[in-house]
Amino acid sequence: MSAFVGVRSLDGRPVDPALIRRLTAALAYAAPDGSAARVSREVGLGFAHLRRARGAPAISGRSPMPATDGRGLHLVADADLDDRERLRAELAAAGAPQRPEAQDAALILAAYRTWGPRCAGRLHGDFSFAVWDGPGHMLFLARDRFGARPLYTARTPEIFAFSNSLDVLRTVPGVAGGLDEGGIGDLLRIGYDTDPAGTVFSAVRCVPPAHTLTVHDRAAAPARYWDLPTEGAVRLPTVEAYAERFAELLGTAVADRMRGADAVALLLSGGRDSTAVAAMAREAADRSGRPDLYAVTGVYDYAMPDEERRYAGLAAAALRIPAEFLPQDEYGWYEGDDRPGLWRPEPAESPLLAADVDLHARAAAHARVALTGEGGDAALRETESRLARLLLGGRLWTAAAESARYVRLHRRLPRPGFRRLRERRRGDRSPYAAVPPWLRPDFIARAGLGERWAALEAEDQRQWARHPVRPEAFTKLRSLFWARCSEEEHPTATGQPLVLRHPFLDERLVEFLLALPAEQWLNDKGIVVAAMRRRLPREVVYREKTPLVGEPYANAFRHGGRRPGRADFSVQALEYVDPDALLAPIPGARDADAWDWVRAYSLSRWLDRLAAGRTLPRNEAAVQMDVEA
Repeated sequence: MSAFVGVRSLDGRPVDPALIRRLTAALAYAAPDGSAARVSREVGLGFAHLRRARGAPAISGRSPMPATDGRGLHLVADADLDDRERLRAELAAAGAPQRPEAQDAALILAAYRTWGPRCAGRLHGDFSFAVWDGPGHMLFLARDRFGARPLYTARTPEIFAFSNSLDVLRTVPGVAGGLDEGGIGDLLRIGYDTDPAGTVFSAVRCVPPAHTLTVHDRAAAPARYWDLPTEGAVRLPTVEAYAERFAELLGTAVADRMRGADAVALLLSGGRDSTAVAAMAREAADRSGRPDLYAVTGVYDYAMPDEERRYAGLAAAALRIPAEFLPQDEYGWYEGDDRPGLWRPEPAESPLLAADVDLHARAAAHARVALTGEGGDAALRETESRLARLLLGGRLWTAAAESARYVRLHRRLPRPGFRRLRERRRGDRSPYAAVPPWLRPDFIARAGLGERWAALEAEDQRQWARHPVRPEAFTKLRSLFWARCSEEEHPTATGQPLVLRHPFLDERLVEFLLALPAEQWLNDKGIVVAAMRRRLPREVVYREKTPLVGEPYANAFRHGGRRPGRADFSVQALEYVDPDALLAPIPGARDADAWDWVRAYSLSRWLDRLAAGRTLPRNEAAVQMDVEA
């Protein structure tokens, strides 16, 4: 786990070592455990280390990166490789055997040396990295399948720069600070930038998930190396057989993500997904005797109905995992918004950011690695009921048989789901909120947002049609939402020494889940229920999903919040938002949509802080420099 930065000269002049030293020193806010840099005429690479184990010593002597193979390949990476034995076997078969204890950097270099740019498809886990191929006079960048690790790029007439820190990359001389209005429009309507290679800054791009970028002289060629499968089927004889295969794959994903850690924090809610991850973490830790496990849960004790303390406590007690509960009842509206730790490189809907930051800080007090249950809903919770499709299609006996299996597993009747299915068939069920009436029409026209959003919805429909059995799960798992969340939560964005890992977004597990049969018992996470019945308390396994729609915002709003007026918006925000329309009530708005205006106000507050930005470290003397003659 690390932060890195690099600069390649495009005009033939050597890279300035002083620039690389300064950029590398600036990475220490995210990775404080030692830094090093290497400059070889036309390329400079910088690296800062974040230890996986809190008890491990800080770097003394040489940093583990920038790494080299001694044959002209140089690497900087933010990588936690999973499924390492498969990679080692493939390397050995290709004539490049590696030791079991080989570091991830060595495996990536060996993979690149063996397969060249095609190596990304052989790597598994969470990673972003850059290889300078001296003999090929080429720079190669790659990002993992779901975008768990960020990777940003910027170009000026003189240089091509890259980093997994947006804040550090923006300090490179010549990188402009203008905003991308398409990304701003996406944020205000949808909540995140839908351009796979976009950021909020026009001059800064990102490598999309599951993509590589090859830079040769002044030409840059992107390529997709992986996509979710649309074929393949898993057919097993019993519900129990499906459940045990699921548990095996989830357990492997969890164990891989705990590798090398002396302690792991679990961001534990009382729901099925995070408690399933906790159960598999307990089993893996019991097998190996490590790591220590800690659970951290955000709870509401009196401000609103909330049973997270009860259910998370039941799971933690059953799994023998110490649990810490952080009450969130009294967090106010944009509380502590001027704290340095609440700065983010890109705007986000953030009235409760302080609560998230404090929760992650408690996790970071125990461990450098935290596991979540993110991704479980996308993979396993179908909003369109198969029962409705069967009944409307005249398959009454199949509907009855599958409903009976559902009742035996879930202890309740399935929801019919006719309304959602009718909406989808009419083509009027967009996954996105309606265009807010408070967006200025001239901004929509100027940024081409109408065309951008029409293309986005057409692409979603195209992706939905690609998977013959589980189109909803396929489309949700393929969404850029996961990469955008990871960019917001990475240490280079938060400044916290905590790396989040998501076992449900493991390639092996996702491919299995997409290949499951579309039977009614799988709705409402039936396979999780079947797998966890003997691993978790019954109350947790059979708990109904109870989302807090709008209530956390409403509670925080009661602590001093108010709807903003024109004077509360920055001059720049007024180019995008009409405050008069923002304050007008929206007839028939859903509870969740009633808070959409918060995105506009969050953007305005972020714009106010943008000029100051984050204060980056300046201890350049701490950087170990290696400058080739």
